Amino acid sequence: MVMYVGAQALYVTTDLGYVGRASKDGSDLKPFAMPGFASSAFINTLVAEDGDRVFFVRTLATIQLSYCMTSSCDATAAPIGGQYTQFFAVDQADHKIVWVDYTPSRFVSGSTVGTVGGGDVPGGALASGSSGGRLFYSQGGIYFAAGNGINRIPIAGGSTVSVTAAATPLTILGANSTSLFVYDGSAIGSVPLPSGDVGSPAPLIVTDLNPGTDGNFAVDDNSMYWAANGAANTCQISTCAMTLKTLPKRAVDSIYDVGLDSAAVYLFAQSGLYNSTAACTVWKLAK
Repeated sequence: MVMYVGAQALYVTTDLGYVGRASKDGSDLKPFAMPGFASSAFINTLVAEDGDRVFFVRTLATIQLSYCMTSSCDATAAPIGGQYTQFFAVDQADHKIVWVDYTPSRFVSGSTVGTVGGGDVPGGALASGSSGGRLFYSQGGIYFAAGNGINRIPIAGGSTVSVTAAATPLTILGANSTSLFVYDGSAIGSVPLPSGDVGSPAPLIVTDLNPGTDGNFAVDDNSMYWAANGAANTCQISTCAMTLKTLPKRAVDSIYDVGLDSAAVYLFAQSGLYNSTAACTVWKLAK
């Protein structure tokens, strides 16, 4: 299950492809629906918002990256790129979207405003047959996992360079204004932005974590938050082990994802109340 925190609304998806949306104050509540909001959403699709548009992956003749208007998603949903596109990242600051397209495998980027077209990223060719993976877009660059390392290519195109590497495969979790955060299977670590320091990630905390589609992780410039073993944890980045704590939740809830904005922490919980409208709930906690 995946949660995304937008500017005015938040979105959640389930492992069956259902999508729900609500304003952050709890109004404009849309129940989970399939079809409904984001008709035929792909199972566990990433959801990303920029302005009055939402980007996600739908199941059409094949799976395909798509976008729609926040006010009337099903009536306005339109595909982007080629067939089987599913790995993408959106940057709200620069109003850009980048995704992995195929035949041949390559990075493609476009604007999230106006006509959403797409053009190949110069130098962004991937190995033949590559299916790509989770992408992250920050400070003008596309970050992506490659074996035991993380690579970066400028969104404007250029050479792909290694940002960091480890003894085990790395998963991108997220970023703040200074660091990229990754998981090596046992510990959360950080890497300086934008280009790393040609070393291994600096370990911050040893923890269980199932990165999932969007990392089950959120971070700002002071603290990081992550979901593991049915609970949400947080710590101050500079002194994580000493400031580690578990966020409050109901005993009946298991926390599946976390999200952030400047004022609050959002927890996506599933309870055992499967015959209730409270089976899946988003809780909002003031920072």
